[in-house]
Amino acid sequence: SGIREIKTPLSAREVIQVPPVVVDGIGEPIGKFTMHENWKPSEDFVMRARTWGHALPADGYKKSDLIEFITYWMAEGNVMQHVQWEQK
Repeated sequence: SGIREIKTPLSAREVIQVPPVVVDGIGEPIGKFTMHENWKPSEDFVMRARTWGHALPADGYKKSDLIEFITYWMAEGNVMQHVQWEQK
């Protein structure tokens, strides 16, 4: 024996995009999905954040913060529920 199979190391992991499922009449996507450039927190995000122990200003968040958040998580390729994204 002594013969070992040589495998080429992966230089980057494959990213599979999972689109959100949108249902009319429901204010947020259903099921798990990867982050996408048009993602937005729910309309009651500021209230939800308070229940999770994060006091946000009344106007919520800065657009630049949202863009930074989306850019980071798009690169990560994680798949989560809408509320899980909000908890990040």
